[in-house]
Amino acid sequence: MTINKIVFIGAGNMSGAIIEGMIASGVSPESIHTTNRSDEKCRYWAEKGLTAHQSNLEALQDAEVVVLGVKPNMMNDLLSEISSAIPKHATVISVAAGVPYNNYRHFLPTQTIARTMPNTPCLVGTGVVGVYYGDQINQATVELVESLFNPIAMVHTCKTEDEIDLVIAAAGSAPAYFFLFIESIINAAQRLGLEPEAAAKMVKQTALGAAQMTVSSTDTPQTLRRNVTSPGGTTHEAVVRFQNDGLEQMTEHAMRDCIARAKEMAAQLTLNK
Repeated sequence: MTINKIVFIGAGNMSGAIIEGMIASGVSPESIHTTNRSDEKCRYWAEKGLTAHQSNLEALQDAEVVVLGVKPNMMNDLLSEISSAIPKHATVISVAAGVPYNNYRHFLPTQTIARTMPNTPCLVGTGVVGVYYGDQINQATVELVESLFNPIAMVHTCKTEDEIDLVIAAAGSAPAYFFLFIESIINAAQRLGLEPEAAAKMVKQTALGAAQMTVSSTDTPQTLRRNVTSPGGTTHEAVVRFQNDGLEQMTEHAMRDCIARAKEMAAQLTLNK
């Protein structure tokens, strides 16, 4: 799909990952514009062949696609500032968590809008992105959004806006769960006597291998776990301890708390009408 001009408002880490993925997939850097108040960031993108602006309004002229990558608590103010400058027929894509779809629609009554929830593994090309299209979903918009995210992520279309909160709990926040578990294994290994460097390398490599096995194998994670767990063996003892201590229940409770917080954030950011 050819896009003559795509503008990234706030080219932070997530927007940067999308940009890098686009370039790697063959999109011309000349069609990509970014905005950032930092001279250093503007120089960085300019050196990659992009057009970098410090003015949002200047960048938006003739934009076909606009990606909004500012922090959630800044989004309403940004929309108030730039809404009149966004072309009426542009597609607007948000990568900010917690900002309700109706906020965007309030400021942008004619534009096509996609609210997305990417996770941080997008930065290494193995992410997940949840997308909610609201009241103007059409095949052309779906193809456009997927063309932007497919180089760096698996794209999941949410049927309702509430489903975005489930994506946050299962994918958006989930890298932190895995990092915490990896951290816990490394720390325990050190306390049990492994050298810190060896423990860190060993556990990280094991996490990588386990993740690759779950993706490449046709077996379920449950089957893969059972394949490693000989009855009465060492792994069995460890797994039973996790189960008896309530790992599954703890995980669900954590995800429920994550969803509840997402709804609180949305309520705080919802425009008062």
